[in-house]
Amino acid sequence: MLKDRPEGQRGVPPSGDAQRIAKRLREYGADSIKFITTPKLEPTNNLAEQSIRFVTIDRHINHETRGENGCRWSERI
Repeated sequence: MLKDRPEGQRGVPPSGDAQRIAKRLREYGADSIKFITTPKLEPTNNLAEQSIRFVTIDRHINHETRGENGCRWSERI
């Protein structure tokens, strides 16, 4: 079974963190480095985060999400 795995995934320490990282690499490894082979694909999601940042700032300043209506507004905006 270990021979089926790439060398970088053999002998992973038994700790929970190491096992979780190894599992994620097995499942999503190719997607994790897709930005290297796809020229226009950004390695981060900074544009998405920046585009919704004003909602977070407004929520912190105005505390509008304390009520049900404020929560619905934030979800939709």
